[in-house]
Amino acid sequence: MSPKSPSRTPHGSWRSPITASALVQGAASVSEVRVDGTDIWWNEQRPSEGGRHQLVRCRDDGPGGSPSRQDLFEGFDPSGAGRNWNARTAVMEYGGGAWNVRGGLVVFADWSDQRLHRTRLGEAPTPITPEPPASRAYRWSEPTWLDDAWLVCVREDHSPERVASHGEAVNELVAVPVDGSAVDDPSRVKVLVSGPDFVHSPVVHGRLLVWIQWDHPSMPWDGSTLVVGLVEREGGVPVGVTSRAEVAGGPQESVVQPGFEVTGDLVFCTDRTGWWNPWVIDAASVDQVVGEAGSAPEPFDGRSFAEPVLAGGGVDVEIGGPLWVGGLRWWADAGDGRLVVSATRDGSDHLAVIGTDGTFAELPTRFSEVVQVVPGPAADTVVIVGATPTTEAGPHLVALTPEVPGAGVAGSARVAPLRPSRDLGMGEEWFSVARHVSFPSGPGVGGDRVAHALFYAPNNPSASAPTGELPPLVVMIHGGPTSAARNRLDLAKQFWTSRGFAVVDVNYGGSTGY
Repeated sequence: MSPKSPSRTPHGSWRSPITASALVQGAASVSEVRVDGTDIWWNEQRPSEGGRHQLVRCRDDGPGGSPSRQDLFEGFDPSGAGRNWNARTAVMEYGGGAWNVRGGLVVFADWSDQRLHRTRLGEAPTPITPEPPASRAYRWSEPTWLDDAWLVCVREDHSPERVASHGEAVNELVAVPVDGSAVDDPSRVKVLVSGPDFVHSPVVHGRLLVWIQWDHPSMPWDGSTLVVGLVEREGGVPVGVTSRAEVAGGPQESVVQPGFEVTGDLVFCTDRTGWWNPWVIDAASVDQVVGEAGSAPEPFDGRSFAEPVLAGGGVDVEIGGPLWVGGLRWWADAGDGRLVVSATRDGSDHLAVIGTDGTFAELPTRFSEVVQVVPGPAADTVVIVGATPTTEAGPHLVALTPEVPGAGVAGSARVAPLRPSRDLGMGEEWFSVARHVSFPSGPGVGGDRVAHALFYAPNNPSASAPTGELPPLVVMIHGGPTSAARNRLDLAKQFWTSRGFAVVDVNYGGSTGY
């Protein structure tokens, strides 16, 4: 739709091409991406398919070709009479981390029964976990390969017997055989970690298993602990975790996204400075920690081995966030010693690079929201889920220029979308771009408190208001006490701004990113 010459029309009465039906239809949103060799996978929550989570494989067809995409689950029955596979878990009620892929084999939790299933493109999914004692009583998330034969994942047990004895659902890290033998023999599911009220983010590196845990009354953004240990086996079967050491976190410290670089160094993000920033324990120190923990009373305290990744101890940006869901990724190893991160400041995300010398620099991209960063299919690449103020979120392949010693680490980045954008029927000139604002919100300890917001001015290339007229204001607030307003194209806001309303999306006290 091309704009006409602007006409003088009162605020709130401008004609707009953004309809209520466009809001209802919505885009197929992407929340997680994973890389399997040269293939890139992501989930799409599709409004056109009842909101189910479809899994999509993207494959590069070679020089001169464009990436091809293929759905994992075939067909959709709108009547619901058939099985509409839906890769979604109910762990912690909010879900996340429902699937993973390795060597073309996909393991996922299905929404209807919450059991783990395995499948490949062109094959029918089959369950690999046993029938629960009650409907959807066993819930699974964050499946991660221990080896070709075994997975480790979070199991949330809502069985009546466990709930009665514990007073609530029981969260544990368990090992699950990939071959499906646990379907007929539930004893094949082996409990590796039990005791903490919550377990999260299991990561495997050789014999090492790393995870996050916390207990009531803590919330994970207030206090959590990072634990490392060795997977113990009997006859090749995982049966437990020994040599456990607490290497970060505590009652007043929040830890998120542990992971290993290709060097074997353990990286995680902690808010011990007041901002979630990456810290590291080098591979030799990790080995030393578990070695000492093996001959010491548990839990062994290995916190002194961690060092900040960033020069000067850190930067005032958030590289991390609250663990409401599983499967979250804020940083990725670029394969050459650099980390690519999603860094939040002033209400927007920024794609940035941390160099081998610890320097921090933002990449010159248009992204204002980056919700996933994972290592790409080749060195110096990452895959992200990103949005801009004028484009909806989607998966992108980002290729970095090599680091030049002494010349800084930012350089440039080539960004390639992995799926076409939705045709909205209008150009970017119709969209209002947010401006970050701060304002006093009342008295607080040590002085006045400050709140923040994203402000969207009225915008319509075919209309303008009479001189001196102020627009009506729509005030929005995000859900979740530790969430935040997101700076991205959102037609729900543009619906109003294109009609002559101003919109302010408030980041009230407690919002993440400040």
